[in-house]
Amino acid sequence: SRPAARAARAPRGTARLHVARFSAAAAAAAAAAAALASKSARVSPAPAHAPPPAPAPKLGARPGGSLAAAKLDLRGARVEDALAALEARISDVLMAGGEQLEIIHGVGTGALRDAVRRKLRELPEVREVRSADEPGREGVTFALF
Repeated sequence: SRPAARAARAPRGTARLHVARFSAAAAAAAAAAAALASKSARVSPAPAHAPPPAPAPKLGARPGGSLAAAKLDLRGARVEDALAALEARISDVLMAGGEQLEIIHGVGTGALRDAVRRKLRELPEVREVRSADEPGREGVTFALF
């Protein structure tokens, strides 16, 4: 049993050889990374004459200046996430001067619809909560501010 254990062990000096190979590979990788870093440091920034980025359009605003019908699509969202998105969107619409928000919650089981309508009735900014009057739009609620 003793000779079998010795045969399973690596010969002396082999461990040092593996460490030396590993250290050489690590040093080569570090040198390559340093070379890349020095090349990226030489890259010049964008020219100063580049035009500034265009400002983001205001939510709910048309290019002509009048307010578009603001919408929020909540289909497939969980109630908790949907209510957070609803509050944020209402805030955006009010900041843009909007008077109405169309909320698309879908038909489904009605849990999202009920939660959305309940939340809208709790908010002091919301003057009126309406269902869509048209057939086939049961999954839509309107909030008037």
